[in-house]
Amino acid sequence: CRIPDAKPWTPQTPHLYEATVRVAAAGRPCDEVRFTFGLRQVTTAGGRFQLNGRPLWLRGSNLVNEWLWGDKFNDNVRQYLIDEARSMNLNCFRTHTQPPPAAWLNVADREGMMILAEFPLLYNHGDFGFTPQELEVFHAHALLDAESWITRMWNHPSIVMWVLSNESKH
Repeated sequence: CRIPDAKPWTPQTPHLYEATVRVAAAGRPCDEVRFTFGLRQVTTAGGRFQLNGRPLWLRGSNLVNEWLWGDKFNDNVRQYLIDEARSMNLNCFRTHTQPPPAAWLNVADREGMMILAEFPLLYNHGDFGFTPQELEVFHAHALLDAESWITRMWNHPSIVMWVLSNESKH
């Protein structure tokens, strides 16, 4: 289905759309899901990031799992993630060892804050001493884990990049 006169999501104009998907079997409704999403394209050209074909400059800070620190941050997501960040001229956050919860992403989506979401795969130069067979299993599970995160959060336009690892030695 095409969206007539679709407007791209940007930090300055965070256009969001809502979709409802209904499933029926034998003419009887079985399930329904409603979600928001945004349309945007992140690419590179000439060694530079672009958002919807225009130069993208990332000016950000790091989120170190503040959503796990209790109500101080969770009760004031917009103030912390948007108001304070914008007062410092920030337009993005890189997460630390895991993507933020949907509630935080919903705020970022609505308010135009970009997120560089880090996968929980590699930590601070960790060397687990895997045997080749163990490394093969780890690799397969890492791919499944990454696929699960992306599948769960695909509709959040605020995630402009998936970060593969935290301070990997490779």
